[in-house]
Amino acid sequence: SFDPGLPLILPGVKQDGTVNDLPLTTAGVFYGQSIVGVNANDRAIYDGSRVRLREVSLSYSLPQSIISKLSIRSANISLVGNNMWFKSLNAPKYVRADFDRSSFGNANGAGFEFIGGPSARRYGVNLRLTF
Repeated sequence: SFDPGLPLILPGVKQDGTVNDLPLTTAGVFYGQSIVGVNANDRAIYDGSRVRLREVSLSYSLPQSIISKLSIRSANISLVGNNMWFKSLNAPKYVRADFDRSSFGNANGAGFEFIGGPSARRYGVNLRLTF
């Protein structure tokens, strides 16, 4: 899980040329910027590459020997799942950004992540009967 207070030391050097040893909080590094009146921060620009299991469906047709006794021509039951798993390949370890989502809709906010968590995971069951 994401810990916004997790200490993080970014690689690099301080102004005096010594190795950086100043801890920052994860929230301060990755979520401290705002797009309102402020330019994008280079620490908040990620490669959007990802792997996603978008939809899974498992279906079973009941045998005729069972359904013919019920005056049914066919019966099928399906289990369906959406957004079952995703991995943002190059996002920092504790950032749970889903690069398929944007809280700005379809306007000029494409590419901005602003208070948008992962897409909802959904499960469902379908029953199809033919009489």
